[in-house]
Amino acid sequence: MIESQMLKGVIEGVILHIIKNNQTYGYELVEELKRNGFYTMTEGTVYPILKRLNQKGLILGAYKKSEIGPRRKYYYIT
Repeated sequence: MIESQMLKGVIEGVILHIIKNNQTYGYELVEELKRNGFYTMTEGTVYPILKRLNQKGLILGAYKKSEIGPRRKYYYIT
């Protein structure tokens, strides 16, 4: 099986697991994935997955004020 196909099969579950353990925002999620071996993850890959999970009703997002910079959209499990 091609590596990208294997990644498609597990990445949603991995993202849900990370969010379940800690509310997070997109960039922080990408960094967590990289720390855990998903070295090729980018925001361009993660944000469409977050949108899809949100549309499926598995996660919700809410904007929160950031101590530095603009507000961030944090995701959490429904």
